Amino acid sequence: MSANQILVVDDEVGIRELLFEILRDEGYGVRLAENAQTARSARKEMRPDLVLLAIWMPDTDGPELILLFADTGAGIPEAMAGRVFEAFATAGKRDGTGLGLAIVKKIVDEHGGRVSYESQRGVGTTFRVALPLARSS
Repeated sequence: MSANQILVVDDEVGIRELLFEILRDEGYGVRLAENAQTARSARKEMRPDLVLLAIWMPDTDGPELILLFADTGAGIPEAMAGRVFEAFATAGKRDGTGLGLAIVKKIVDEHGGRVSYESQRGVGTTFRVALPLARSS
């Protein structure tokens, strides 16, 4: 059985190296990324079991909390692409009402954030939630 794979994303080289040493010593496979672009590439290449994200990017839209939720399921059908966040939208799953993502989007919007996703059929889907750490006046 192979070791769990962890992607560590941090813009501070010292923190990245520290986490690398600790996790490697505990038997994990570790890959490091210093920014979002490198992390996205690494995540697509290695499909990590866990992503540790600690990055400060005030030059984007201000400080944000970025949450990524990924699965290795069937992916979202292309026919659903424009409707994923609509109420009662479903791709024919047995369980569920089609309300979950509509509720997530409403909550994220109410907090001034953004939610998006990337999906590939047969590979899986990753949802990205970005929430501002401080509201602008």
